This record gives sequence, structure tokens and C-alpha cells, in this order.
Amino acid sequence: MLVVDDEEGIREFVAEALEDDGHVAVRAKDGAEAAARLRAQAFDLMITDLRMPEIDGMTLVRTARASSRRWRSSS
Repeated sequence: MLVVDDEEGIREFVAEALEDDGHVAVRAKDGAEAAARLRAQAFDLMITDLRMPEIDGMTLVRTARASSRRWRSSS
């Protein structure tokens, strides 16, 4: 699971809540870091802030969808 938010407090709160429930949460501090992680690894779920500098959440969702198709076709 990928958790993306440019506000550290929110990012940590969400990630820790997921981890407390037994999930593995990978954190990204902004859209650029998240996009790099999506290119390197497949995720079952992404929780993202929509308003972030440089790469916003909707752009990140489109990146995740493209990465998801790439990962499925390489399996």
C-alpha cells in the first residue's frame, strides 16, 4: 500500500493506522517520490493527497493506472 501526502503529520497518521491494522505502508513525501516508487514496484492500493506541489494527486492516479497496466502485462 502506498501512502502519499506532502504533509508529514497526515502521511504518518494514515500509514501508522494502516500498519496498526496489519498492513504494510510505504510512504512517499510528494508526487515525484510516489511516481518513482510506482515505476519500481506494484502496489495493490494507493492513498494520496489530491493537492500537492509539482505532481498533484490526479496526475499521480493516472501514473498509477499506467504503471498498473505495465506490471500486469509483464507478469
